[in-house]
Amino acid sequence: MSSWQSLSQAFTQTRTVFEQHSSVTVAYQSVQTLQQSYQAAYNQFQACSACSTGLAQSGFQTQFQQSVTTMYTSFQSIVTTGKQVYGSQWDSQFAPAFKQMSSFGGFCQSIAGILKIDLGGILRGLGLNLDLFANIGINLSGILGGGSGGLLGGILGGGSGAGSGGGLLGGILGGGGNGRGQGGLLGGLLH
Repeated sequence: MSSWQSLSQAFTQTRTVFEQHSSVTVAYQSVQTLQQSYQAAYNQFQACSACSTGLAQSGFQTQFQQSVTTMYTSFQSIVTTGKQVYGSQWDSQFAPAFKQMSSFGGFCQSIAGILKIDLGGILRGLGLNLDLFANIGINLSGILGGGSGGLLGGILGGGSGAGSGGGLLGGILGGGGNGRGQGGLLGGLLH
């Protein structure tokens, strides 16, 4: 899936731009490129009826595991750095742009489900700050198996481990409570 590789590269490039404290204009252009790369990957996956079989047989598992780690760690760095560096412009420009990628969690979960990869296990090992992602509309508590203990429960990985779906947003984005992406509107669309 060539668009997946392009998406991973776009995350890395945007992280570099943000960590270099580039101008608001350059940083925002980088975010727009990232958005476009995400939309291209999302559209390619959604339009491909043979993707389920093809991805599982293509040896894509290793690339997925490596790149998804890069994407999420880069995403967290982008958000953390962006809030610090771009201050007032963060809420007015950057956060709304990232909210257009709110289906990112469900998208990754759908691919992980096809590849039979435990995305929740990968993400738990990264020590992500779920609050940062929630603030830009990406709910990861369903993927990570967070229970119904609210936002704090999700951040702390609380709940029974089997989870209860991570709330309404988790369900919509395809974050199945068991971490295997069986639920959710987006999960259904992408299968």
